[in-house]
Amino acid sequence: MKRYIENNQAVETTGKIFSYSVFFILRAFAPRQLLLRCPTYRHPWLSSREAFLFFCSGCIRASSEAVFLSLALFVALLLQSCDSHDKNVLATVNGSPVTRAELDVMIGRMFGEHGTTHITPEIEQKALESLVMARAIAGRERNQADAETLAAIDAKTARYREELLVEAYLKAHAGAYVPSEHDINAYYKAHPGLFGSETVYSYELLASAAKPAPERLPAVLKVLTDAGKQADWRRLAAANKELIWLQKRSDKPAADDRLTGVLKQLAAGDVSDIVYLAGKPQRLRLLEVETTPPKPLDDVRVAINRSLAARHLQHGIREIADEILKDTDVVYLNNVSGKSDE
Repeated sequence: MKRYIENNQAVETTGKIFSYSVFFILRAFAPRQLLLRCPTYRHPWLSSREAFLFFCSGCIRASSEAVFLSLALFVALLLQSCDSHDKNVLATVNGSPVTRAELDVMIGRMFGEHGTTHITPEIEQKALESLVMARAIAGRERNQADAETLAAIDAKTARYREELLVEAYLKAHAGAYVPSEHDINAYYKAHPGLFGSETVYSYELLASAAKPAPERLPAVLKVLTDAGKQADWRRLAAANKELIWLQKRSDKPAADDRLTGVLKQLAAGDVSDIVYLAGKPQRLRLLEVETTPPKPLDDVRVAINRSLAARHLQHGIREIADEILKDTDVVYLNNVSGKSDE
């Protein structure tokens, strides 16, 4: 019988402890902010002392065990509530919170994905001050800008958000692509010009030494026309003071792209028609065509990998988009060009 009474008393004491704890803690946290360690939040009490006295006045009616446990639980919840704000919100600018997540994004953009391991507290503080400065300037502009400016900014923001969402979706669904050795070799052989290979034309040129006077032009043109049948242009130019002879290569810095275009239409040994350059008539004879080798494959392998990966991604995007558009309701309401379809 004695043990039964003791058990009942223990249950009653436990019930009182729980009741008083819940009652006073809920009363104390009615607005959920207490101005003890959270000075940036409003509280209906005039001071932390008044809040503490309110809490203690109710605790007098409880047993000493209930007071101790209630106070301990009260303080623990208070510290936990305030600490959670301290960790997530680093500053406020006119009431707008600057969060830890925003700071991490800014540091990542400044130093890159692999450069954040050496960030010091001083660097973090400078970055936070930059965020605060930007938030203040943005807030001022938001209050002063006209509706057209804000609408343009909102459109750019929405577009950038879409790009991030697309990037995240493709990263999750497009899959990584590693080109095979066969694909790399095939691309290398199919596009030698992308890797330093070049076609070089060796040729000789017979031209008028200066822009001929109108009365001399027919005679110069006749000499150039007959030159197509002669093998030694050098001797021909030496015998005629109105002509010059040159032997050149298309890979030299002074080479003219217009002459290179003429040479591409010739085979070795062929002579071009009369062409004019800076008002001077001239003819070209293609002597030799050679192709310089591309850079070694090992030197351009990284570039080929990037090109093939980009091509694969473009193909994957098209497939993913086609699949999604099948289940998407799209209605084009206006012609982009502004022209009527009629």
